[in-house]
Amino acid sequence: MLPNTSKLTLLVFILSSFGLLISPAQGNTSPEQADFAQAMKKVKSGDYGEAKTLFSALLEQYPEMHRVRLELALVCAKLGDIEQAQAHLQQVLDQPDIPVNVQHNIERLLARLERKQERKKVKNRHKMKLMIDAYYGFNSNVRFGADNQLDLVAGEIGESGLFDDFTHITDDIPIDFFDVEPRDIALDPPLIDESGVLDDYYEQYVIIHNPEFTPPVDGSSLDDGTGLNDDGNLNNDGSQTLPDIADDGFIFTENGYFDAEGNFHPFIDGSQLAPSNKKNNAFVESRLQLEHEVRPNLSALRWRNQFSLKRTEQLELNQYDETNYRFSSTLSWDWTPFLRTSIGASYRQIERDVLNLVNYKGVKIEALYLLDWGLIDVGFDHLVKDYHDGLYDQFDARYNAISLGWGKYVIGDTFFISLQGKYAENDNRGKITDYQSQSFGLQGFYQINPKWDIQSALSWIKFDYDYLWQEQYLRLNSRLTYHLDTSLQWILSAELADRNLTDGLADDDRYMAKIGFRWRYD
Repeated sequence: MLPNTSKLTLLVFILSSFGLLISPAQGNTSPEQADFAQAMKKVKSGDYGEAKTLFSALLEQYPEMHRVRLELALVCAKLGDIEQAQAHLQQVLDQPDIPVNVQHNIERLLARLERKQERKKVKNRHKMKLMIDAYYGFNSNVRFGADNQLDLVAGEIGESGLFDDFTHITDDIPIDFFDVEPRDIALDPPLIDESGVLDDYYEQYVIIHNPEFTPPVDGSSLDDGTGLNDDGNLNNDGSQTLPDIADDGFIFTENGYFDAEGNFHPFIDGSQLAPSNKKNNAFVESRLQLEHEVRPNLSALRWRNQFSLKRTEQLELNQYDETNYRFSSTLSWDWTPFLRTSIGASYRQIERDVLNLVNYKGVKIEALYLLDWGLIDVGFDHLVKDYHDGLYDQFDARYNAISLGWGKYVIGDTFFISLQGKYAENDNRGKITDYQSQSFGLQGFYQINPKWDIQSALSWIKFDYDYLWQEQYLRLNSRLTYHLDTSLQWILSAELADRNLTDGLADDDRYMAKIGFRWRYD
């Protein structure tokens, strides 16, 4: 896409150097002026095919009209006829006595078109990319709600993609929360697009094992004669596995819990549920991302497979160590230079403290359309989530979401802004945590110079639970990146987050910062 500043400079050049701007003169309009005005109306309405026909007819009659040739070149570029656009621009460039600055602008346009042509030429049906990250950081609250973090992933601008300047989204790891941004300038996928209420029983308390307690070999009874009962099962390490959470929920205390009828059940000897006051912790984070893309027909069809592994190790609160695996496969088709559709499948597994917290299988359908006023992104997600050992209940859930996004470069190639809204419904198969959610996000990326860039994102999400409560999250993320070279980057990122549950039941906040590097090979 040609930058507005360059286009304006060229138009001013045509006006001042050649005096060929076609405009009404003292109320007299010539036929060629009327045809030119009609063609420009077609451009403004987005009917580029008809505009190209009108401009071409004018040039056949008046080949010296360089303004017409310039507009024809721009229309050809919009239609994807890059070679024609280059030819027409070159003819304008070949005019005698062109000022140096104007010559430079035209050469810049030609260079950009040449890069766009190169990106269309697939030199290899297969392409591999490897990225390795390592960070050291501090988290003020490891038990902040659910772990649907929005950590910023380091990236860079200027990669190849379908939409030239709009090199974005599907050209990097797919994401579930923000779907409109430049390629490799993406938010990491939320680990769980869930509320913290599900994890409250787990996160607000730490199960304390009694090291002096030794259960019987068969696990059938305790030394004091207390046998296992409906209140729970005794694990071999002496800890308690609680029963399924009732629809009306449990109320937990230090020594036991109240059931739905208000009856108190003490914990079985050998373990207790004790409040944990410590929540701040330093951590080490590592990531591995591997991508393989194949283009069978070397043009419109792309098949991309991606694998990512993220490991977070808490230096003190080891029960919050977490491992996140993700695999995805996506097929996309470029129907025109302005339209891409895709369908993809993904599988994710999340482990916390060696327990399988949740895994899910998902399908995503997406359509991307490029207009003069920005990139439009429409998506639909369907997930099947299976909750496992990390919670006191084991169940599956169905999650459906629709999203609408917009993104655009607003200052040349240096500043990109994106907006997105999403509506989702989650069915936990009759559990009290069924919900509907609404989320909105605003993200900006600014390239300060070739070495430095900064990205910030503000996100808000609200959960409306069927059990008469609401929960809201507000997050602000920022990331500063220094590019040592094309392969190595130093990254400093930070997050501020606030969580609020109805009537102040679970108000909480968190700040987190980390520093590290990314190495990439492609």
